Amino acid sequence: MRPPRLVLIAALFLGLAAAGCGGSGKAVPLNPSALSATVTPASAGPLLQVQLPPVEAAPGTSTLHIAVRPPEGFDVSGDAPSRLTLAAANRSVVDLGEPEVAWNADVPDAGLPVPVNLALGSTTLTATGTVYFCRAGEESLCRIQRIELTLPVTVSRTSATGDFELAYRLPPLSSP
Repeated sequence: MRPPRLVLIAALFLGLAAAGCGGSGKAVPLNPSALSATVTPASAGPLLQVQLPPVEAAPGTSTLHIAVRPPEGFDVSGDAPSRLTLAAANRSVVDLGEPEVAWNADVPDAGLPVPVNLALGSTTLTATGTVYFCRAGEESLCRIQRIELTLPVTVSRTSATGDFELAYRLPPLSSP
């Protein structure tokens, strides 16, 4: 797989800069096949940790609906998929059918359905990941937010439904 052109240009620049800093003034040859096609930002900003209000669900086979939305005036990026890794503190209470979900601009407002098996008890569901979003109409102005959402879940026979939701809208940005 060939690395994206931007990655090659950045790597070439960094190689030349490193050579220049070494005092030799010579370019350092780079092996483009050794470069990764996936660019991970050096810093996606601080981790936003959010404790969500507790939910209650009925035991049995059910669906967790995940809906993480960007701040007002922004859309989820269509180019970079946002991702969440899901984990239950007590897997005997909430058994996740999928431990990781990814989405882009094509996700409906209903959110992402994740199959779950629920048994009586309480646990905490944690969703950790990265959301990529761009200013609406200006896809060149994009942001990255690392998040960790914590959702207390109680499974009881008194709950009317087994379906439940992990929903959160990212807060407004302090600067454009």
